[in-house]
Amino acid sequence: MGKYSVLIIEDHALTRFGLRTAFESEEIFDRILEAQNAKNGIELIEKNPVDIVIMDLGLPDMNGIEATKLIKDKYSNIKVVI
Repeated sequence: MGKYSVLIIEDHALTRFGLRTAFESEEIFDRILEAQNAKNGIELIEKNPVDIVIMDLGLPDMNGIEATKLIKDKYSNIKVVI
């Protein structure tokens, strides 16, 4: 099995830190990116393709459902966990 890249889209810094810490302890992840809102997350995906997105529902600029739809419409191969 290969390694995966993951993007955490979460507006709370402490939650992002906790998720990052948990993922860093797993050898299956080779890259962990973070974004504090959906707009930044989508921009990151355009520059740094990822395999998995961990999506917060309650984001300040657009909610997680809207952001997931945008991501899945453009990048159908990315798995999104809400």
